[in-house]
Amino acid sequence: MNKLFGFLICCMFLGFTWACDDDDDKITTNGQITASLGSKEFKTLENITPFRIPVVLSAPASREVTVTGAVRSEMNAKEKVDYTFMSKQMVIPVGKSAGYFEVEIKDYPEYTPDRTFVFEILKVEGAKLSEPDACTVVITSNEGIPVLGFANTMVSVSEEMLSLPVNVKIDRVWKEDITFRLH
Repeated sequence: MNKLFGFLICCMFLGFTWACDDDDDKITTNGQITASLGSKEFKTLENITPFRIPVVLSAPASREVTVTGAVRSEMNAKEKVDYTFMSKQMVIPVGKSAGYFEVEIKDYPEYTPDRTFVFEILKVEGAKLSEPDACTVVITSNEGIPVLGFANTMVSVSEEMLSLPVNVKIDRVWKEDITFRLH
């Protein structure tokens, strides 16, 4: 009976240990903090400057984390013409869990079509690089009126409905309220 009781205690202890063992694996890889970009795509208006591309750590830094990035592809946005990086290297200090690459965006006085470039992390010191390690940045003109479109073309309604749900898509980031009426 004592052997059975001891065996059950041992099984409970091991079960508890295994249940708690992988808690840190969600934020670290092999005990190391990971660094990644905050998203795979960012959109910004050209009058929001400096624009900040976030680098996010899986846990607060236990030592300084140095991140080096570069423009992978300019697509139709030209560096030093449409945008300029303040620095392509940044340091996330001890105790912080995010840092930012700052980008000055050229604000043209007239409407310009969207401009796009791809930025990537080249090297991380003090953490392990994780996905996403590259992002697309879309610079949208702040001049002109945005184009609205309906997301759903068919909507079912009943007599009990006092309001009509309508989904609308907008073609750019817009800071002001947009109102419209259905007739």
